[in-house]
Amino acid sequence: MSSERTCRVQPPMRIADEERTVTHPVLPVNKRFLISDATPEAMMLIHSHNLRGICMWNDELAGWFKNFNRYNKGSDEEYWLKLYNANPIFSDRKGAKDSVYIGRPFVSVVGTIQNGILNELAQGSRSSNGFIDRLLFVIANNQDKQAWSDKEPSFDIEASWAEIIGRLVGMPYKTDEDGKVIPTILGFSPEAKARLYQWQRRIPRTVTGRKMTR
Repeated sequence: MSSERTCRVQPPMRIADEERTVTHPVLPVNKRFLISDATPEAMMLIHSHNLRGICMWNDELAGWFKNFNRYNKGSDEEYWLKLYNANPIFSDRKGAKDSVYIGRPFVSVVGTIQNGILNELAQGSRSSNGFIDRLLFVIANNQDKQAWSDKEPSFDIEASWAEIIGRLVGMPYKTDEDGKVIPTILGFSPEAKARLYQWQRRIPRTVTGRKMTR
């Protein structure tokens, strides 16, 4: 008895011309607006994927101050001064896959800090190079301890604030031929403008005790 084994060879697969021109898949981008603890290089990379701007939230701003120059020997203070002026920034760090360039950066920093720690961190060059002057401080007028209230909290304010932020984030934006985000100017309503001017006139009176002349 004899047996025959046959082997069928498949012809080579023909790739259509359209498929030959398909580009490599693009990595997904994580759209975000908040960051917490990130090196300047990591923050720039995140910002390059979110050109509208990002916000760095620090529950304790003392940690943000103390992390300056933690990962490199450069000066993070000058880096943040440049960010404040919205000057173009770029990074060509060794080991990075691609260079990062942002034509008009926008990074906000929000956090809390104690008065005594702030006085300590504001010493040295930070009080003379304009770094501290670029921070906007907010403190409550009434520092007295408040008694507990038996009133149920209302979440209308929280829902209204979430709606405002959602509308701002959801607004589309345009870019120019260089990829820079074109700023969108949002005007004040008459009521908001009146309150803004009222607040601005009250500041000099609080500081000097005299009314502001128009």
